[in-house]
Amino acid sequence: MQEVVFNTEAEAEAQQALDLVCHLAHHNDEPYASQTTRWAEPRERLDGKWAYPCCEHQDYSGMTVEDYDPNNYPTEEV
Repeated sequence: MQEVVFNTEAEAEAQQALDLVCHLAHHNDEPYASQTTRWAEPRERLDGKWAYPCCEHQDYSGMTVEDYDPNNYPTEEV
């Protein structure tokens, strides 16, 4: 899996909103479209950058795209 990486949470949130529009353009069936409010939840990485999984329908030319690495994120305690 690849993820798109941003310097700030605001940048990540703005792009994920665009990704949702792009995704729904390809998958705009009810009730899915009416229940889907986000493409992805941006998460902060240990390096302070923000990332989320890439949308398969979006063109990320000019953006930073990296392979997902769980070591980039804090471990979650259960």
